[in-house]
Amino acid sequence: MAVPGYQDFMYPFLKQLEDRKEYNLQNIYIILATHFKLTEEDVAEILPSGKQTLLVNRVGWARTGKGKNRRFIRR
Repeated sequence: MAVPGYQDFMYPFLKQLEDRKEYNLQNIYIILATHFKLTEEDVAEILPSGKQTLLVNRVGWARTGKGKNRRFIRR
């Protein structure tokens, strides 16, 4: 499966934060990659800019879209 668009990340991202626990950002990447059944190749896919992976980018957009929930994510 290809890495979904950032809109597809928003609901599972917020659902994960529903318990209001604090999560390490690295754990969120793993949780969402598992949720979407991404392969190692999917997880390693780089944006055309070469600066970050699609997964990191999509999670970043999901975090930005719901700024008030950023307090539950540690870098």
